[in-house]
Amino acid sequence: MGYGYRKIALLRSTQKRLSELERLIQSLYEDKVLGNLPETVFKELMIKYAWEYSEKQKTAQQLIKNLSEHQKEESSIEQYMEKIRRYVSVETLDREMLLELIKYIEIGERKQLGNQKYRDIVIIHYNLIDISK
Repeated sequence: MGYGYRKIALLRSTQKRLSELERLIQSLYEDKVLGNLPETVFKELMIKYAWEYSEKQKTAQQLIKNLSEHQKEESSIEQYMEKIRRYVSVETLDREMLLELIKYIEIGERKQLGNQKYRDIVIIHYNLIDISK
C-alpha cells in the first residue's frame, strides 16, 4: 500500500474518532444537565475528551496538508514524465524542443587556438532536470 493510501486511511479513522468524540461530549453534557453524572466525573471526562479532540483535529489538519503536498508532487511528477515521453525517440532537435529542454547554458571565456576562436561549455541547465539538489 502506498504513502497516500496509508495517510487517507489514517485521516478517515481520525475523522471517525472526531465524530465519536463530538457525540461523547454532547452526551456528557446531556447526562450532566439531567443530573445523571456527578460534577467531578463530568470534569474529568470533559478534560480528557477535549484534549483528545484537540489532538485529533491537529492530526487531521496535518494529514490534509501532507496529502495535498503529496498530490501536488504526484501531479508534478506526472507532468515531468509526460514531457520526457515526448523526447524519448526524438531524432532531430528543433528550436521549440531546445527552448523547452534547456533553461540556459553557461559558457566560459573566449579562447583562441591558432586562428580558431571558441568558448567552453561550463554547464547546461536543463528545465526538466534539477541537478542542484
